[in-house]
Amino acid sequence: MNQQTLTEEECRTVLRRLAWRIQYQARKYRQRECLGAERVVALVSTDQDMSALYVREMLAAISSDKGRWIVQRVILHGYPEREVARELAMSQQGVNKCKTKALQQLRTRLQHLNG
Repeated sequence: MNQQTLTEEECRTVLRRLAWRIQYQARKYRQRECLGAERVVALVSTDQDMSALYVREMLAAISSDKGRWIVQRVILHGYPEREVARELAMSQQGVNKCKTKALQQLRTRLQHLNG
């Protein structure tokens, strides 16, 4: 078996080429994946005003300000209950109970609208 020893500079050159190929392939993959996401965003943005109005109307159906705020933070913005509990200086279980009550109010509102 014929083995070549590479100099330090040759090793760097080979590594740069490999890194460039990996970056290039990753860039191509991201572009291909993002095209689908851009189409979805374009479809959603056409209905965005109606959706925002609907969300505001649903949030208004929640009777307590705290419940409304918790639903916005946890469900709409994706914050963990633990973080919201810290912000409100209450337990995570308290945040969960408040969120559950608010969601029950929303379910009741939706049942009245559909039924």
